[in-house]
Amino acid sequence: MESVLSNPVTQEILPDGRVVDKIALTSDASMYIGQSGEIVSIEEGGIKSTGTFVWTEESGISLKNGTVEGNMETGYSIKADVDNGKTYNIEIKDKDGNQAVKIDPERPGDNIKINSVFNPAISEFTFTIANALLYFANSYTAKINNDTVESITQKVNAISAGSLFNDTNKFLYALANGIRNPSIDPNTPPAYIFNLEQDIQNHSNDTVSAVDIFPIALYQGMVSSTTTNGAMDTVNGAIDAVKWLIESQTVYSKSLVTKVQTDMTKYFAGHVADWNRPVVGMGYSGGFIPLIEGVSSLMYNVKTIVGLGGPSAYLKSETLQVIITALKAVSDGALGTVQNVLKALGCEDSFIGNFISAAQVSSDAIYPFIKDIYQRYGSLETFNFSPQKTDLIVNVWGTEDIFHKLGVVDARTNFLGKTTYNIEIVGAGHTDYIRGTDPNNPNPVWNNTVANFVTDLMLASKDENQLRQFFDRNADKIYLDTARGVYVVRLQGSGV
Repeated sequence: MESVLSNPVTQEILPDGRVVDKIALTSDASMYIGQSGEIVSIEEGGIKSTGTFVWTEESGISLKNGTVEGNMETGYSIKADVDNGKTYNIEIKDKDGNQAVKIDPERPGDNIKINSVFNPAISEFTFTIANALLYFANSYTAKINNDTVESITQKVNAISAGSLFNDTNKFLYALANGIRNPSIDPNTPPAYIFNLEQDIQNHSNDTVSAVDIFPIALYQGMVSSTTTNGAMDTVNGAIDAVKWLIESQTVYSKSLVTKVQTDMTKYFAGHVADWNRPVVGMGYSGGFIPLIEGVSSLMYNVKTIVGLGGPSAYLKSETLQVIITALKAVSDGALGTVQNVLKALGCEDSFIGNFISAAQVSSDAIYPFIKDIYQRYGSLETFNFSPQKTDLIVNVWGTEDIFHKLGVVDARTNFLGKTTYNIEIVGAGHTDYIRGTDPNNPNPVWNNTVANFVTDLMLASKDENQLRQFFDRNADKIYLDTARGVYVVRLQGSGV
């Protein structure tokens, strides 16, 4: 199936004045979506079905009430009415406009005349109105005697009234991993994503099952240099952190957005009935911004995007490279080089002296200086995209997250024009948000505590009202820092 990425969404006005979005599904198939997200019409191979559509387990998406009309590959044209899933008043004309077949099962006692376009020697013929892509098919067998149709047999499953989907209010969960993914299989996420899938199911009180969750596997074959708990205790660790930013931004700009789009399109192509179900998207670490940009050009119903330790500010790579050069020079004892590169940025002598002293102590001491350098002298990348159907962005970080200390993960106001909730977990490091898989994790109890909270937070992030109710239920752990516009979370075991 050709993806919607190569077929743009266009707006059209129907004869009745309704404005619809036309989504090209394949080279000869399109779906027309109303402003409330409902399917208005489906067109494939020259045949257009318009009206009210329903979903059943047996037939998938089918037209319940409306019309079917268009030109068949044989050159014949067809027009039919559909009522409660049954097709009647079927008229088929030949390429010259002559009526070839007229069928009206509402009057079964009437003889239906067939013009000579059909060979009267043929005692029986079968024709089909079909939409294979979207599971719409009606077949008819007509018995003929002396140019007269004696009987019409309609072969179609009964369609019950109801919603287009099994449950349009039931959320899907799309999970995009961060840069640490040792698998080279493009369809396999790192093991911690499988842990999150299981935790979402276990915490959902049986409202979410495995079929409601799908991963978006990113960063194949890439492993971070961070330690298990996300801490970096040396100057080399700080260098690794800045290198990570450069690496993720480089990969991101080249391929990650396309991978997000490909994975989502592939999922919905294989789950046609799910295409308009609401989605909570989660982007961990370097998967956050690619997820947002990826869904920004798609029409899927991603209502909420949750960022877990996801950088929401990107720097010009040349600024990051200057910081790496300065840190390496400190490590090598080349203080003259440190002074030269930082002076070239515009740093004053007192700042340079404090930078060198801090770098010789620990990475915790150096992070504020690195953050200050790019905030003062670095040029932030700007984002010119915004997810069309997203109402809510939930921006989560921990106070011990190395990328929060660097300032690239921090509070944002109306990020990308969306309602944004900023949530800070006291004591959480970069790899604490999701239950880990490393048996050498020095503090698995704390990791599980944070991961359990984050899982419950994700399940409550379907909309703003449910999120606020979650805050109210956890008032003993969460308070609003009004000065910063941040919800601060203090969990048992945070040490604060």
